Amino acid sequence: MTDTTSFLLVLLAAAVAPFVAAGANRLHPQLIVPIVVVELMLGAIIGPDILGAAEMNEVLSFLVVPVCAILGLEAVRKVLRRPAGDE
Repeated sequence: MTDTTSFLLVLLAAAVAPFVAAGANRLHPQLIVPIVVVELMLGAIIGPDILGAAEMNEVLSFLVVPVCAILGLEAVRKVLRRPAGDE
């Protein structure tokens, strides 16, 4: 699998996850499915353990650090209940 293919599959999974979560929430309104749960499930499915469609490579490992930093800042912002842009 090329670096580009793996990157595009991960990008596609991230783009599809909100729609899958919203569809699941519409089908079962009493069940709230967070987007991150769908992203983790899609990542496990397309990853090397199940389908093997995407593999960890230099491009993806380069993107992991800034994405995790952004998610960490968002989590802290939510916990402290600050509006966006008030860092």
